[in-house]
Amino acid sequence: MIKGHTLIDLKNIHTGEVEHWEDDNMVTNALTYFLAQGGMTNPTGLNSYIREDILTRLLGGVMLLDTALTEQATNVRVPSGVGMTANGALGVVNNDSPTELGSYNSNESGWQQDGSFKMVWDWTTSQGNGTINCVSLTNQYQGMRGIGNKSLGYKANSFNVDSYNSAEAYSLPDNDVRLGYYQNKVVSIKSINNVTAYTINLYPFPVTSQDVRDNRYVTTERRKIDSFNIEIPNDLKNISSGIECYANYSANGHVYGYFSAPTPSTVYVLDVNVASKTGTWTTISAASLGLTINTKAKGISDTHIIMGNYLVNLSNPADNYEILNLANTASRFAYNGARFTNETGTVNEVIDITTHTALPTNGAGSNVHGATANPLIGLYTEYNSVWNNYTIRDVDYIATINNLDSAVTKTADKTMKVTYILRFS
Repeated sequence: MIKGHTLIDLKNIHTGEVEHWEDDNMVTNALTYFLAQGGMTNPTGLNSYIREDILTRLLGGVMLLDTALTEQATNVRVPSGVGMTANGALGVVNNDSPTELGSYNSNESGWQQDGSFKMVWDWTTSQGNGTINCVSLTNQYQGMRGIGNKSLGYKANSFNVDSYNSAEAYSLPDNDVRLGYYQNKVVSIKSINNVTAYTINLYPFPVTSQDVRDNRYVTTERRKIDSFNIEIPNDLKNISSGIECYANYSANGHVYGYFSAPTPSTVYVLDVNVASKTGTWTTISAASLGLTINTKAKGISDTHIIMGNYLVNLSNPADNYEILNLANTASRFAYNGARFTNETGTVNEVIDITTHTALPTNGAGSNVHGATANPLIGLYTEYNSVWNNYTIRDVDYIATINNLDSAVTKTADKTMKVTYILRFS
Protein backbone atom coordinates (compact mmCIF):
# COMPACT_ATOMS: atom_id res chain seq x y z
CA MET A 1 0.00 0.00 0.00
CA ILE A 2 1.24 3.50 -0.85
CA LYS A 3 0.53 6.56 1.28
CA GLY A 4 1.50 10.09 0.31
CA HIS A 5 2.15 13.24 2.30
CA THR A 6 2.51 16.70 0.74
CA LEU A 7 4.30 19.77 2.08
CA ILE A 8 4.15 23.22 0.45
CA ASP A 9 6.39 26.07 1.55
CA LEU A 10 6.16 29.63 0.22
CA LYS A 11 9.05 31.91 1.19
CA ASN A 12 8.82 35.69 0.88
CA ILE A 13 12.11 36.88 -0.60
CA HIS A 14 11.82 40.27 1.11
CA THR A 15 10.91 39.29 4.66
CA GLY A 16 12.07 35.67 4.81
CA GLU A 17 8.64 34.68 6.13
CA VAL A 18 7.64 31.10 5.26
CA GLU A 19 4.03 29.99 4.82
CA HIS A 20 3.63 26.23 5.32
CA TRP A 21 0.92 23.73 4.40
CA GLU A 22 0.94 19.96 4.68
CA ASP A 23 -1.57 17.16 4.31
CA ASP A 24 -2.04 13.50 3.43
CA ASN A 25 -3.48 12.41 0.12
CA MET A 26 -5.53 9.61 -1.38
CA VAL A 27 -4.28 7.19 -4.04
CA THR A 28 -6.34 6.67 -7.19
CA ASN A 29 -6.71 3.54 -9.34
CA ALA A 30 -4.50 4.97 -12.09
CA LEU A 31 -1.60 2.55 -11.70
CA THR A 32 -3.95 -0.42 -11.44
CA TYR A 33 -5.67 0.62 -14.66
CA PHE A 34 -2.39 1.36 -16.42
CA LEU A 35 -0.84 -2.02 -15.61
CA ALA A 36 -4.01 -4.06 -16.13
CA GLN A 37 -4.54 -3.10 -19.76
CA GLY A 38 -2.70 -5.36 -22.18
CA GLY A 39 -3.77 -7.67 -24.93
CA MET A 40 -2.27 -8.31 -28.33
CA THR A 41 -1.27 -4.80 -29.33
CA ASN A 42 0.07 -3.56 -26.01
CA PRO A 43 1.18 -6.67 -24.15
CA THR A 44 2.73 -5.21 -21.02
CA GLY A 45 3.00 -2.03 -19.01
CA LEU A 46 6.16 -3.40 -17.41
CA ASN A 47 8.53 -2.98 -20.32
CA SER A 48 12.28 -2.67 -19.82
CA TYR A 49 12.16 1.13 -19.42
CA ILE A 50 9.59 0.99 -16.61
CA ARG A 51 11.24 -2.02 -14.97
CA GLU A 52 14.44 -0.01 -14.56
CA ASP A 53 12.71 2.04 -11.86
CA ILE A 54 8.97 1.52 -11.54
CA LEU A 55 8.56 4.06 -8.76
CA THR A 56 10.11 7.04 -10.53
CA ARG A 57 8.81 6.13 -14.00
CA LEU A 58 5.20 5.83 -12.85
CA LEU A 59 5.13 8.32 -9.95
CA GLY A 60 7.98 10.71 -10.74
CA GLY A 61 5.90 13.71 -11.79
CA VAL A 62 3.75 16.31 -10.05
CA MET A 63 1.00 18.71 -11.14
CA LEU A 64 -0.33 21.59 -9.02
CA LEU A 65 -3.90 22.37 -10.04
CA ASP A 66 -6.02 25.48 -9.61
CA THR A 67 -9.18 23.55 -8.64
CA ALA A 68 -9.95 20.86 -6.06
CA LEU A 69 -10.81 17.44 -7.50
CA THR A 70 -13.40 14.89 -6.49
CA GLU A 71 -11.71 12.50 -4.09
CA GLN A 72 -12.56 9.08 -5.44
CA ALA A 73 -10.32 6.25 -6.58
CA THR A 74 -11.77 6.10 -10.08
CA ASN A 75 -10.93 9.76 -10.72
CA VAL A 76 -7.73 9.19 -12.68
CA ARG A 77 -7.74 12.22 -15.01
CA VAL A 78 -7.74 15.95 -14.48
CA PRO A 79 -11.24 16.98 -15.63
CA SER A 80 -11.90 19.66 -18.22
CA GLY A 81 -12.15 23.15 -16.79
CA VAL A 82 -9.32 22.50 -14.33
CA GLY A 83 -6.07 24.34 -15.02
CA MET A 84 -2.46 23.63 -14.12
CA THR A 85 -0.60 26.27 -12.12
CA ALA A 86 2.69 24.40 -11.84
CA ASN A 87 4.29 21.08 -12.68
CA GLY A 88 7.54 19.20 -12.30
CA ALA A 89 9.28 15.93 -13.13
CA LEU A 90 11.93 13.92 -11.36
CA GLY A 91 15.36 14.87 -12.69
CA VAL A 92 14.19 17.93 -14.65
CA VAL A 93 15.67 21.38 -13.96
CA ASN A 94 14.05 24.42 -15.62
CA ASN A 95 15.70 27.83 -15.75
CA ASP A 96 13.58 29.42 -18.48
CA SER A 97 10.24 28.88 -20.24
CA PRO A 98 7.62 27.68 -19.54
CA THR A 99 7.09 29.35 -16.20
CA GLU A 100 4.83 26.57 -14.92
CA LEU A 101 7.68 24.05 -14.91
CA GLY A 102 9.76 23.92 -11.74
CA SER A 103 13.06 22.22 -10.95
CA TYR A 104 13.69 18.90 -9.24
CA ASN A 105 15.85 19.23 -6.12
CA SER A 106 18.00 16.10 -6.23
CA ASN A 107 19.99 17.14 -3.14
CA GLU A 108 16.91 16.99 -0.91
CA SER A 109 15.25 14.03 -2.63
CA GLY A 110 15.69 10.28 -2.54
CA TRP A 111 15.22 7.31 -0.25
CA GLN A 112 15.05 8.11 3.46
CA GLN A 113 16.29 6.09 6.44
CA ASP A 114 12.72 5.27 7.48
CA GLY A 115 12.09 3.59 4.10
CA SER A 116 10.09 6.44 2.61
CA PHE A 117 10.83 8.08 -0.73
CA LYS A 118 10.97 11.88 -0.91
CA MET A 119 10.67 14.05 -4.00
CA VAL A 120 11.29 17.82 -3.78
CA TRP A 121 10.66 20.49 -6.41
CA ASP A 122 11.47 24.22 -6.34
CA TRP A 123 9.94 27.16 -8.19
CA THR A 124 11.56 30.60 -8.42
CA THR A 125 9.74 33.89 -7.99
CA SER A 126 8.89 33.94 -11.70
CA GLN A 127 7.69 30.33 -11.80
CA GLY A 128 4.50 28.58 -10.69
CA ASN A 129 2.62 31.76 -9.83
CA GLY A 130 -1.12 31.46 -9.31
CA THR A 131 -3.69 29.59 -7.26
CA ILE A 132 -3.17 26.02 -6.04
CA ASN A 133 -6.01 23.93 -4.64
CA CYS A 134 -4.80 20.41 -5.39
CA VAL A 135 -1.50 18.55 -5.73
CA SER A 136 -1.36 15.27 -7.68
CA LEU A 137 1.41 12.86 -8.53
CA THR A 138 1.71 11.46 -12.03
CA ASN A 139 4.42 9.76 -14.08
CA GLN A 140 7.68 11.40 -15.20
CA TYR A 141 6.51 11.96 -18.78
CA GLN A 142 3.21 13.55 -17.78
CA GLY A 143 4.83 15.56 -15.00
CA MET A 144 7.12 17.10 -17.58
CA ARG A 145 4.37 17.41 -20.22
CA GLY A 146 1.58 18.78 -18.03
CA ILE A 147 -1.99 19.43 -19.12
CA GLY A 148 -1.39 22.82 -20.71
CA ASN A 149 0.73 25.86 -19.90
CA LYS A 150 -1.31 29.00 -19.22
CA SER A 151 1.81 31.06 -19.93
CA LEU A 152 1.68 29.73 -23.54
CA GLY A 153 5.33 28.75 -23.24
CA TYR A 154 6.63 25.25 -23.89
CA LYS A 155 9.77 23.21 -24.31
CA ALA A 156 10.81 19.77 -25.53
CA ASN A 157 9.91 16.88 -23.26
CA SER A 158 12.99 15.10 -21.95
CA PHE A 159 10.93 11.89 -21.71
CA ASN A 160 9.18 9.94 -24.46
CA VAL A 161 5.71 8.41 -24.28
CA ASP A 162 6.93 5.56 -26.50
CA SER A 163 8.92 4.38 -23.48
CA TYR A 164 5.67 3.65 -21.65
CA ASN A 165 4.35 1.42 -24.43
CA SER A 166 5.25 -1.93 -25.93
CA ALA A 167 2.91 -1.66 -28.87
CA GLU A 168 2.56 -4.27 -31.60
CA ALA A 169 0.69 -3.99 -34.89
CA TYR A 170 -2.65 -5.77 -35.27
CA SER A 171 -3.89 -5.34 -38.83
CA LEU A 172 -7.41 -5.85 -40.10
CA PRO A 173 -8.32 -7.64 -43.34
CA ASP A 174 -9.20 -5.91 -46.60
CA ASN A 175 -7.98 -2.51 -45.40
CA ASP A 176 -11.03 -1.97 -43.25
CA VAL A 177 -11.35 1.59 -41.92
CA ARG A 178 -11.14 1.53 -38.12
CA LEU A 179 -13.92 3.28 -36.28
CA GLY A 180 -13.47 2.39 -32.64
CA TYR A 181 -13.37 -0.21 -29.92
CA TYR A 182 -16.14 -2.10 -28.13
CA GLN A 183 -15.78 -4.83 -25.51
CA ASN A 184 -12.58 -6.45 -26.77
CA LYS A 185 -13.60 -5.93 -30.37
CA VAL A 186 -12.47 -3.48 -32.99
CA VAL A 187 -15.29 -1.82 -34.93
CA SER A 188 -14.46 -1.09 -38.55
CA ILE A 189 -16.07 -0.10 -41.84
CA LYS A 190 -15.54 -2.31 -44.87
CA SER A 191 -15.23 0.63 -47.27
CA ILE A 192 -16.17 4.32 -47.19
CA ASN A 193 -15.74 5.11 -50.88
CA ASN A 194 -18.00 4.09 -53.79
CA VAL A 195 -20.73 2.59 -51.60
CA THR A 196 -24.40 3.31 -50.80
CA ALA A 197 -24.21 2.02 -47.21
CA TYR A 198 -21.49 1.28 -44.70
CA THR A 199 -20.85 -2.31 -43.67
CA ILE A 200 -19.81 -2.37 -40.02
CA ASN A 201 -17.55 -5.28 -39.08
CA LEU A 202 -16.52 -6.45 -35.63
CA TYR A 203 -13.24 -8.33 -35.20
CA PRO A 204 -11.51 -9.55 -32.06
CA PHE A 205 -9.30 -6.92 -30.51
CA PRO A 206 -8.18 -8.47 -27.22
CA VAL A 207 -7.22 -5.99 -24.54
CA THR A 208 -8.52 -7.37 -21.25
CA SER A 209 -8.93 -10.98 -22.42
CA GLN A 210 -7.54 -13.29 -25.07
CA ASP A 211 -9.15 -15.88 -27.34
CA VAL A 212 -6.93 -18.75 -28.48
CA ARG A 213 -8.65 -18.72 -31.89
CA ASP A 214 -7.07 -15.40 -32.81
CA ASN A 215 -3.70 -14.72 -34.38
CA ARG A 216 -2.34 -11.22 -34.72
CA TYR A 217 -0.46 -11.90 -37.95
CA VAL A 218 -3.11 -13.70 -40.01
CA THR A 219 -4.94 -10.65 -41.34
CA THR A 220 -6.54 -12.45 -44.29
CA GLU A 221 -8.21 -14.90 -41.96
CA ARG A 222 -9.13 -12.54 -39.17
CA ARG A 223 -12.13 -13.98 -37.35
CA LYS A 224 -15.23 -11.85 -37.95
CA ILE A 225 -17.56 -11.73 -34.96
CA ASP A 226 -20.42 -9.72 -36.42
CA SER A 227 -21.41 -7.55 -39.38
CA PHE A 228 -24.29 -5.14 -40.10
CA ASN A 229 -25.13 -2.28 -42.43
CA ILE A 230 -25.63 1.43 -41.71
CA GLU A 231 -27.32 3.82 -44.15
CA ILE A 232 -25.26 6.82 -45.17
CA PRO A 233 -26.21 10.39 -46.19
CA ASN A 234 -26.90 10.96 -49.88
CA ASP A 235 -23.90 13.30 -50.08
CA LEU A 236 -21.61 10.37 -49.28
CA LYS A 237 -23.17 7.78 -51.60
CA ASN A 238 -21.28 6.50 -54.66
CA ILE A 239 -18.36 8.91 -54.24
CA SER A 240 -15.45 7.14 -55.88
CA SER A 241 -12.73 8.70 -53.73
CA GLY A 242 -11.96 11.50 -51.31
CA ILE A 243 -14.05 10.47 -48.30
CA GLU A 244 -11.93 10.29 -45.17
CA CYS A 245 -12.52 9.32 -41.57
CA TYR A 246 -10.39 11.96 -39.91
CA ALA A 247 -10.98 11.08 -36.26
CA ASN A 248 -12.79 8.55 -34.08
CA TYR A 249 -13.72 7.97 -30.48
CA SER A 250 -15.29 5.21 -28.37
CA ALA A 251 -17.29 5.53 -25.16
CA ASN A 252 -20.20 3.85 -23.38
CA GLY A 253 -20.95 1.32 -26.10
CA HIS A 254 -20.88 3.90 -28.91
CA VAL A 255 -18.26 4.55 -31.55
CA TYR A 256 -18.07 7.92 -33.29
CA GLY A 257 -16.54 8.78 -36.65
CA TYR A 258 -15.68 12.19 -38.12
CA PHE A 259 -16.09 12.09 -41.92
CA SER A 260 -15.47 14.78 -44.49
CA ALA A 261 -16.14 14.74 -48.25
CA PRO A 262 -15.97 16.28 -50.67
CA THR A 263 -15.89 19.69 -48.96
CA PRO A 264 -13.89 20.00 -45.71
CA SER A 265 -16.26 22.70 -44.48
CA THR A 266 -19.00 20.05 -44.11
CA VAL A 267 -18.60 17.36 -41.46
CA TYR A 268 -20.56 14.12 -41.25
CA VAL A 269 -20.60 12.55 -37.79
CA LEU A 270 -21.56 8.90 -37.42
CA ASP A 271 -22.67 7.57 -34.03
CA VAL A 272 -22.90 3.77 -34.01
CA ASN A 273 -24.68 2.04 -31.13
CA VAL A 274 -22.87 -1.27 -31.39
CA ALA A 275 -25.22 -3.29 -29.20
CA SER A 276 -28.35 -2.26 -31.11
CA LYS A 277 -26.55 -2.27 -34.50
CA THR A 278 -27.91 1.16 -35.36
CA GLY A 279 -26.31 4.32 -36.63
CA THR A 280 -27.21 8.00 -36.39
CA TRP A 281 -25.78 10.74 -38.60
CA THR A 282 -25.29 14.42 -37.83
CA THR A 283 -24.37 16.72 -40.72
CA ILE A 284 -22.71 19.99 -39.77
CA SER A 285 -22.05 22.70 -42.34
CA ALA A 286 -19.79 25.58 -41.46
CA ALA A 287 -21.72 27.88 -43.79
CA SER A 288 -25.06 27.02 -42.18
CA LEU A 289 -23.61 28.00 -38.80
CA GLY A 290 -22.13 31.20 -40.14
CA LEU A 291 -18.62 29.99 -39.40
CA THR A 292 -15.56 30.77 -41.44
CA ILE A 293 -13.27 27.78 -41.36
CA ASN A 294 -9.77 29.20 -41.66
CA THR A 295 -8.03 26.07 -40.41
CA LYS A 296 -8.43 22.34 -40.83
CA ALA A 297 -8.00 21.02 -37.31
CA LYS A 298 -10.20 17.99 -36.62
CA GLY A 299 -11.29 15.95 -33.61
CA ILE A 300 -14.28 14.18 -32.11
CA SER A 301 -15.62 13.15 -28.71
CA ASP A 302 -19.03 11.90 -27.68
CA THR A 303 -20.18 15.49 -27.14
CA HIS A 304 -18.10 17.78 -29.37
CA ILE A 305 -16.16 18.03 -32.59
CA ILE A 306 -13.27 20.24 -33.56
CA MET A 307 -14.26 21.77 -36.88
CA GLY A 308 -11.48 23.94 -38.16
CA ASN A 309 -10.85 26.58 -35.52
CA TYR A 310 -14.19 25.97 -33.76
CA LEU A 311 -15.42 23.68 -31.00
CA VAL A 312 -18.96 22.55 -31.89
CA ASN A 313 -21.53 20.92 -29.61
CA LEU A 314 -22.84 17.80 -31.35
CA SER A 315 -26.27 17.94 -29.70
CA ASN A 316 -26.70 21.61 -30.64
CA PRO A 317 -24.29 22.75 -33.40
CA ALA A 318 -25.45 26.34 -32.92
CA ASP A 319 -23.61 26.11 -29.61
CA ASN A 320 -20.07 26.65 -30.89
CA TYR A 321 -17.01 28.57 -29.85
CA GLU A 322 -13.86 29.72 -31.55
CA ILE A 323 -10.90 27.91 -30.02
CA LEU A 324 -8.59 30.41 -28.38
CA ASN A 325 -4.82 30.21 -28.94
CA LEU A 326 -5.09 27.34 -31.42
CA ALA A 327 -1.63 26.66 -32.86
CA ASN A 328 -2.14 23.30 -34.57
CA THR A 329 -4.25 24.65 -37.40
CA ALA A 330 -3.98 21.56 -39.60
CA SER A 331 -3.82 18.68 -37.15
CA ARG A 332 -5.98 15.86 -35.87
CA PHE A 333 -6.78 15.77 -32.19
CA ALA A 334 -7.61 12.70 -30.10
CA TYR A 335 -10.03 12.95 -27.17
CA ASN A 336 -8.89 11.15 -24.03
CA GLY A 337 -12.03 11.50 -21.96
CA ALA A 338 -11.02 14.87 -20.50
CA ARG A 339 -9.51 17.02 -23.24
CA PHE A 340 -8.46 16.91 -26.86
CA THR A 341 -4.76 16.21 -27.33
CA ASN A 342 -2.28 16.51 -30.17
CA GLU A 343 1.36 15.46 -30.13
CA THR A 344 2.34 15.58 -33.78
CA GLY A 345 1.92 19.22 -34.78
CA THR A 346 4.35 22.12 -34.62
CA VAL A 347 3.29 22.74 -31.02
CA ASN A 348 1.98 19.91 -28.85
CA GLU A 349 -1.21 21.15 -27.21
CA VAL A 350 -4.48 20.33 -25.52
CA ILE A 351 -7.95 21.79 -26.03
CA ASP A 352 -10.23 22.15 -23.02
CA ILE A 353 -13.91 21.73 -23.92
CA THR A 354 -15.02 23.81 -20.93
CA THR A 355 -12.86 26.87 -21.52
CA HIS A 356 -12.67 26.44 -25.35
CA THR A 357 -8.96 27.17 -25.08
CA ALA A 358 -5.91 25.50 -26.61
CA LEU A 359 -2.80 25.45 -24.43
CA PRO A 360 0.68 24.20 -25.34
CA THR A 361 2.28 21.30 -23.50
CA ASN A 362 5.91 20.31 -23.14
CA GLY A 363 6.16 17.69 -25.85
CA ALA A 364 8.61 15.40 -27.52
CA GLY A 365 6.89 15.41 -30.91
CA SER A 366 6.71 11.62 -30.78
CA ASN A 367 4.55 9.83 -33.31
CA VAL A 368 3.91 7.02 -30.81
CA HIS A 369 4.54 3.90 -32.85
CA GLY A 370 3.21 5.46 -36.03
CA ALA A 371 -0.04 6.72 -34.54
CA THR A 372 0.38 10.05 -36.30
CA ALA A 373 -3.29 11.00 -36.31
CA ASN A 374 -4.38 9.89 -32.85
CA PRO A 375 -1.43 9.82 -30.46
CA LEU A 376 -2.03 8.78 -26.87
CA ILE A 377 -5.13 6.80 -27.70
CA GLY A 378 -5.29 4.38 -24.81
CA LEU A 379 -7.81 4.67 -22.00
CA TYR A 380 -8.06 2.63 -18.84
CA THR A 381 -11.37 0.80 -19.01
CA GLU A 382 -12.27 1.29 -22.64
CA TYR A 383 -9.98 2.39 -25.42
CA ASN A 384 -10.89 5.65 -27.11
CA SER A 385 -9.57 4.97 -30.55
CA VAL A 386 -7.75 2.47 -32.68
CA TRP A 387 -5.32 3.84 -35.21
CA ASN A 388 -2.56 2.51 -37.46
CA ASN A 389 -2.95 -0.99 -36.01
CA TYR A 390 -1.96 -0.03 -32.47
CA THR A 391 -3.51 0.85 -29.17
CA ILE A 392 -1.44 3.03 -26.90
CA ARG A 393 -1.52 3.39 -23.14
CA ASP A 394 -2.31 6.99 -22.34
CA VAL A 395 -0.07 8.14 -19.50
CA ASP A 396 -2.17 11.27 -18.85
CA TYR A 397 -3.19 10.14 -15.36
CA ILE A 398 -3.22 11.35 -11.78
CA ALA A 399 -2.09 8.73 -9.29
CA THR A 400 -2.87 10.75 -6.15
CA ILE A 401 -5.23 13.53 -5.11
CA ASN A 402 -4.36 15.97 -2.34
CA ASN A 403 -6.96 18.73 -2.01
CA LEU A 404 -5.70 21.52 0.21
CA ASP A 405 -7.82 22.75 3.13
CA SER A 406 -7.49 26.26 1.75
CA ALA A 407 -6.17 27.70 -1.49
CA VAL A 408 -2.47 28.50 -1.75
CA THR A 409 -1.64 31.57 -3.82
CA LYS A 410 1.92 31.95 -5.03
CA THR A 411 2.98 35.44 -6.12
CA ALA A 412 6.10 36.89 -7.74
CA ASP A 413 7.60 37.89 -4.37
CA LYS A 414 7.73 34.27 -3.17
CA THR A 415 9.65 31.10 -3.97
CA MET A 416 7.93 27.73 -3.58
CA LYS A 417 9.08 24.31 -2.44
CA VAL A 418 6.85 21.26 -2.77
CA THR A 419 7.83 18.07 -0.99
CA TYR A 420 6.08 14.77 -1.66
CA ILE A 421 6.83 11.87 0.69
CA LEU A 422 5.72 8.35 -0.25
CA ARG A 423 5.49 5.66 2.43
CA PHE A 424 4.91 1.97 1.81
CA SER A 425 3.31 -0.77 3.85
